[in-house]
Amino acid sequence: MTKKDKTKKDEEEDIDILICARPEELPEVLKKSIWAKCHQCGATVWVSISGQKAMKKSDKLKPFCSQCAFAKVQEAGDETEEIQPVPGALEELRKYISQKKLH
Repeated sequence: MTKKDKTKKDEEEDIDILICARPEELPEVLKKSIWAKCHQCGATVWVSISGQKAMKKSDKLKPFCSQCAFAKVQEAGDETEEIQPVPGALEELRKYISQKKLH
């Protein structure tokens, strides 16, 4: 299949999902997180440093709000590939949790 022959559905299937929190889900974030729009619904989401780095490395990786990401995973059912954090995400989560304990 050539690039021209790809349909919108084919292009959507080629996308990797970066699960991001909406501001109402995570009002305080780590420094240097940025705003982005959910690839599916357009909601505002936070993209952490690790997410930003991962997106720079892969054009296929797109930010999705948690609601759209979970809906996509449910929709895929058994066809869902392995879900794993982007490099650095667990360290960021640990840092976030330790900051919350200090407050």
